[in-house]
Amino acid sequence: MSSPSRQPARGIFVTGTDTGVGKTVVAAGLAAALKARGVNVGVMKPVQTGDYPGDAAVLRLAAGVDDPLNLILPCYLQAPLAPAVAALLGDRPVSPALIMEAFQELCQRHEFMIVEGVGGLMVPLLDGYSVADLIVAMGLPALVVARPGLGTINHTLLTIKQAQSVGI
Repeated sequence: MSSPSRQPARGIFVTGTDTGVGKTVVAAGLAAALKARGVNVGVMKPVQTGDYPGDAAVLRLAAGVDDPLNLILPCYLQAPLAPAVAALLGDRPVSPALIMEAFQELCQRHEFMIVEGVGGLMVPLLDGYSVADLIVAMGLPALVVARPGLGTINHTLLTIKQAQSVGI
């Protein structure tokens, strides 16, 4: 018996080989370019640590949307650390259910979604739940952003190999 086919979400998940590699610049650029072509594009930063509203505000401005910030950024953690670690320091834990609820609402509002991750694929959002798991749950293909420097080939190939191994 075959499993039912899954209707893929329309959009892309922007991830990186690392933190600070330019995911926000690429995601915002894509959003602005799509908007300029007349596409009803939505944006999302499911998890943000540190600077508030940070990347979510940049994405919102680039897409020219008026979606509530709590949909674009459903999970904010104050400590500028990996989300699972930031949550241990007193913030509430990341809620994949809350993130997916916000994602589904944004998908209903927009014809194409650009979702920006936090760090790279293997960044833990919860114990046993990584950014890669979130991408799989959203059903989006991934765009990998990498820094232009020594070590990038290795980090990029490791990221691609991991993405492929989990079905991204």
